[in-house]
Amino acid sequence: MPVTSKVTRTASYSVTTTSSSGSPTATAPTSDSYQMDLTVRAGASSSDGDSGIVAQASGDATAIGKDTSATADVTAWASSNDISSEAYVSTHMTSASGTTGGGTAYASTTAYSDIDGDADYGFSLDFNESGSTATGTTSSAYSASLAQDYALDLKDVEADRDPAGTDEDTDQPGAPSTEAGPILPQPASDMDGGDCGCGEDDLDGNIALADIDTWALGDNSLVEADASLIAIEDQFSGVTVATFIGLA
Repeated sequence: MPVTSKVTRTASYSVTTTSSSGSPTATAPTSDSYQMDLTVRAGASSSDGDSGIVAQASGDATAIGKDTSATADVTAWASSNDISSEAYVSTHMTSASGTTGGGTAYASTTAYSDIDGDADYGFSLDFNESGSTATGTTSSAYSASLAQDYALDLKDVEADRDPAGTDEDTDQPGAPSTEAGPILPQPASDMDGGDCGCGEDDLDGNIALADIDTWALGDNSLVEADASLIAIEDQFSGVTVATFIGLA
């Protein structure tokens, strides 16, 4: 998932539990399963020279059953100026399913993020969680996946400084002001998206949602975002998202 590291510190954590109650011949035996995997990496990334920044984020969420939900929350941005280059990508996918009458609920998610380019500091995280519960008459399942990457490259400011001390030009009439930065768009995650009703306890109907917030700030930039959302009554919810950012 993350940028390749020259000096990397990695931490991993995994938990898996499975339980059941009642005998195999019981009218309504109950089984529960839970799995969680977490991986964190930190270190400096490596690349061949001043190659700019390429950042990607994508994911997939699928739920099958009578009542289903599939959601995507993607944030991706990159910026570059004379002092530093910075990028962040995050993909959070969730799915949940519930069914009655002896059917089997199904829920799955995948999340991916990646940043390619020079960086003095880098961080990445992978998180996956899933669980299911089944009785003789009901079945439910849920899944969540999170992938995040961050990279920061500090440029050699001293090498670009004019030895003649021409910084005084900024005080001359007509020189551009550097005091105020650009006004960036409000992140979609800060806006009120309303109640989707897709919590584990109040799942009702078939829902597919996607929230994508992506931007790039620099002299030469590219942003692409694609999303596919499908909801079929009493059967299926699915979301697939992909974003791409380039800064030269």
